[in-house]
Amino acid sequence: MKVNTHLIKVVSKLAQKCDYESDIDRKISIFYKINSLLPKKFQLNIPSLLTDDYIDTALFRIYQNMRENTEASNMKYNNSRLGD
Repeated sequence: MKVNTHLIKVVSKLAQKCDYESDIDRKISIFYKINSLLPKKFQLNIPSLLTDDYIDTALFRIYQNMRENTEASNMKYNNSRLGD
C-alpha cells in the first residue's frame, strides 16, 4: 500500500502540533486524529492508558513506517521504469 506524500505532510504537521502541545488531553485528541487519518495498515491499537512518552514513541514509529513504505513504493516504481 502506497502512502501518498500529502498524507505524510498532514501527519507530520499534526505530529509537530502534538509534540508541542502541553495539555495532555489536547495531545491525546491530536494523536487520535492522526491515527484515524492513517490507512488501516498503519493504524495503532491504542491502549486505554496513554502517556506522553507512549505518544511520542508511537508518532515516531508511524512516521518512520510511512516513510519506509513510501520509499519502497518509489523504488519499485523507479525499477519498473528501468524496463521501459
